[in-house]
Amino acid sequence: MYESTPGVAAKATLILVDCLLGVLIAAVIGIEAKEKAATTAEEARDIGQLAQEQGWRTVLLVTSAFHLPRSLATFEKRSGLTVIPIACDFLLPERQRFGRPTPGSVVQDLLPDAGALYLSSVALKEHLGLVLYRLKGWA
Repeated sequence: MYESTPGVAAKATLILVDCLLGVLIAAVIGIEAKEKAATTAEEARDIGQLAQEQGWRTVLLVTSAFHLPRSLATFEKRSGLTVIPIACDFLLPERQRFGRPTPGSVVQDLLPDAGALYLSSVALKEHLGLVLYRLKGWA
């Protein structure tokens, strides 16, 4: 059985955090020095150039779960890097919606809902964006 020495894991964690923060700070400095990208495709290109200048081969791509498929496809195609995707900003149903349906919740689900319309429009935008990016050869 493996037993860790007290403090070794903490030290390793600090080293990892230091490395990640160093990369993050270098990326922020590099991006700020360049002209702001207007599209995901431009961001992928700029990050690819920065990574080449810094000698990086792998990047973490942290973005909204809705945006991740298009971002990942674009970064893999345009940056020339190994991309590790990390999804965040998940949009989940409200907690009280979990569980067994009631007659009231079924009726409520049939009524128009602004939140559902918003989620539908976000999903549609991302799917159309991915199709457009593929047609342009960006993803």
